Amino acid sequence: MKIVVLLGRILFSLIFLFSAPGHFFAQAINYATGQGVPAPAVLVPLSGIMAALGALSIIFGYKTRLGAWLIILFLVPVTLWMHTFWKVT
Repeated sequence: MKIVVLLGRILFSLIFLFSAPGHFFAQAINYATGQGVPAPAVLVPLSGIMAALGALSIIFGYKTRLGAWLIILFLVPVTLWMHTFWKVT
């Protein structure tokens, strides 16, 4: 059963780990600017750091609660600012 839990943690976290480097490119910052994100040059790279650290924490099982909170603190504002599907007509 331990291997299944480890595999689940790895697969879940890889989503965030693989998306984190994209937060350091100008295209991501420009897209965030277009979405009305305040201070996108700071917040977009910061969100990439949060996603990467949270993912690594969960994968390696080191301070996993903190890692999970980093993922939550990443997801809530990103969802509300960047993925506003409810505004699309």
